Amino acid sequence: MQSTPQQGTHLKVNLEFLHTVCDGDENFIRSIIQTFVEDAPHILQRLILHAKNSNWTEAGLAAHQLKPSLQFIGLDDTLSNVKKIERCCQEPSEVDTIPDLVVSVTQDISQAVNELQHHLA
Repeated sequence: MQSTPQQGTHLKVNLEFLHTVCDGDENFIRSIIQTFVEDAPHILQRLILHAKNSNWTEAGLAAHQLKPSLQFIGLDDTLSNVKKIERCCQEPSEVDTIPDLVVSVTQDISQAVNELQHHLA
C-alpha cells in the first residue's frame, strides 16, 4: 500500500510508520487512511477560517488536532509546519508567519488526501 507520486509532483505520503504501528493489519491501516481522508479536510477548513479571522486560540487547537494523523500518514514536513502554526498561535509576535504556513499545509494535505483516495479506490 505504498503511495506513488503523481506525474509532476513529489511524494508526500509515507505509510511506513503506519504499517509499523498497525503491524501490517491492512484493515486497520485502511481505517486510519479513511479517517484521515474524511476528517483532515474539515479540520483544515477550521484552521483556515480561524487563521483568516485572527482567532489564534482556535487556529492553534485545529493545528493541534491535525498532528497525530499527519504523523501516521508520514507527512513529516507538513507536521513540522503544523507544529510551527500551533507554536506561533501562542506567540503574538509570531502570528504574521501563520498565513504562509497555512497555505503550505493546505496544499500538502490536499495532495495527501488525493493520493490516499487512490489507495482506497
